[in-house]
Amino acid sequence: MTAAAFDIDVDVAIVGGGVLGTSIAWHLTQRGVKRVALVERHAIGSGSSALAAGNMSHARSTRDLLSMVRATIADIDRMESMLGEPIGFRRTGSIRIAERSETGAQLALINELLNEDGVKASFIGATEAGERVPWLDAFAAHSILFIPDDGFVDGQNLALAYARAARAGGATILNHTLALAPRFEGSRLAALETNRGLVRFKQLVNAAGPWAGQMQGWFKQTLAAAPLRSHYWITAPAQPAWPIHPIVVLADAHTYIRPEVGGLLVGIQERQSRSFDDRTLPADVSQLALTDAQDWDLLAQQAPSIRRFLPEFDALKFKHHMAGITTYTADGRFLIGPDSAIENLFIAAGCCGTGVSCAGGISRLLCEQMLGLAPHLPPAPFNPGRFGTVDSHADEFIARCVASRANKSRR
Repeated sequence: MTAAAFDIDVDVAIVGGGVLGTSIAWHLTQRGVKRVALVERHAIGSGSSALAAGNMSHARSTRDLLSMVRATIADIDRMESMLGEPIGFRRTGSIRIAERSETGAQLALINELLNEDGVKASFIGATEAGERVPWLDAFAAHSILFIPDDGFVDGQNLALAYARAARAGGATILNHTLALAPRFEGSRLAALETNRGLVRFKQLVNAAGPWAGQMQGWFKQTLAAAPLRSHYWITAPAQPAWPIHPIVVLADAHTYIRPEVGGLLVGIQERQSRSFDDRTLPADVSQLALTDAQDWDLLAQQAPSIRRFLPEFDALKFKHHMAGITTYTADGRFLIGPDSAIENLFIAAGCCGTGVSCAGGISRLLCEQMLGLAPHLPPAPFNPGRFGTVDSHADEFIARCVASRANKSRR
């Protein structure tokens, strides 16, 4: 059945129906902006959000990022009450393990920040860690930090919840609608051409995820970020199945392990992530060769580091290798705020692998800037133009973004 054509007039149009775009739509409606249209070329949350591991961790080294995670978890609680149905956030807690004294010092700083901000966190011993995670042998650890309110959520489910809540607040959700080109009236953006009709607006938001750079190309601009691969493995269910337990982060091994449908999900942070040219990204990333046999070599190389804490590692039956694309900046901080050249264009991009966990805080900060409200966080560190004029497709800039991903666990 062919979708109905339209010609609509709204206050804000958002391109991108992942967790960021849908969260922005909801936050706008919560601030009284009812005429919002969200344009998504596929189904809501079916892009990068659907492939995210969805870990929600308070373990941040800066107060602004911690605030963003807390905002997302508060959004989940509020939307569950509003919608009358669970979103699926599994509040399992997390256990972060340091093997080296330097990493232990970093955990101590995180613990101090969390306690100052009223987030429960405490150091525990190896025996307690093993009681909380049945496969874990943590006696080789230097220190172990337990954060009980951490957990994980399905990224697509969260995007769908934001979309339902936004629709309930008056927003129009346009699934399977392809944004084609912008229209200007003088120097201001005025409308968005789509394959189904025209969306007129006062403000436009680029929340297109890995394709945000393509959208900036409409304006002969580049986005100061690079699309990089993220990936993880999933094991077959154990016999008997592992119970739901805390996420385990092996900080020095750049590895995290969490429960997944009776088995385990294992994520490994690469030192040299694969990068992609945002100008040529296909609409469906499944068309890209995101995995190959060498990835299993990476898992094998990491095995000794994992085996120290998961003695049964060699007995695991790995069934799936999942990969998607996320967009990283050179300094590991998001791109949130007004475009430097077009006054009514706003950007929410460069999620640096934490778009699901920080969506609520990113959206709150962006909406405050769009509506001229006092920002609850200093916006300058997230200014999309903070890098100045850069060639985001140059090898040197991409290398900086890759290095940013490699150092993610240390921020």
